[in-house]
Amino acid sequence: TIAIQYSNQLSMTSDLHGSLKTNDSLPYLPFYIGRTDCSASPDVNTDNYPTPFKQFPDALKGWTHNYNLFQDSFGFDEQEYTAILGAHTLGRLQKENSGYGSAPWVEAWDVLDNEFYHLILDDKVTTRRALNWTQFEVNSTDNVTRHEWRNTGGLGKPVAMLNADMALVLDLDNELDENNGGKCPCLYGDCGANEIGKQYVQNYADDNQLWLTDFGAAFRKMILIGYDVSDMDILAIDGYTERA
Repeated sequence: TIAIQYSNQLSMTSDLHGSLKTNDSLPYLPFYIGRTDCSASPDVNTDNYPTPFKQFPDALKGWTHNYNLFQDSFGFDEQEYTAILGAHTLGRLQKENSGYGSAPWVEAWDVLDNEFYHLILDDKVTTRRALNWTQFEVNSTDNVTRHEWRNTGGLGKPVAMLNADMALVLDLDNELDENNGGKCPCLYGDCGANEIGKQYVQNYADDNQLWLTDFGAAFRKMILIGYDVSDMDILAIDGYTERA
């Protein structure tokens, strides 16, 4: 929560990595404390739980699998799911953590804005030249086959996307070879479109403030799921306090 707030402040006060300085603002997100960790966290023995147990989103898979997880776990609709994946505008893919590359999703990876949506659309708004997204096999260190999408143009630095990201605009549900690390047989420009997700992606690419507003609402819904605000406390940090 704190990192998200700070990253939005960066976008309002600087033009890091060539990103556009903006006056668009994220709705205030309180830092809630009081959630109870799962008794088995962080090491869960799935044999002790009834099946099917809760799964994590799968970077190798497409829209349906991952959207269904967010819908089941958080009650998200298609718009909220598309909005929350915009969090990938922050941070990097780290091979030692996930097995995927060592590149960020976007060039300005510490600034909270809608660049993520521009890049998966490859609309040349923030790059001026096409990214020419191409899928590559990751050079694995754990003998697990994985594929990710990388730009082969458009930027002076590498960026990367997962199948789960690209599935917001591409219809990959029946295309991905799960037995071969999520390899996609179609090229970026030849895959069918995911018309459901793409409409929201386009909306967020067109309107950064719209995305920040929708992302803030989805994030707040996610962190409060299963809890009532009255059961939690708010931690004030750097002058942040609850606002109406």
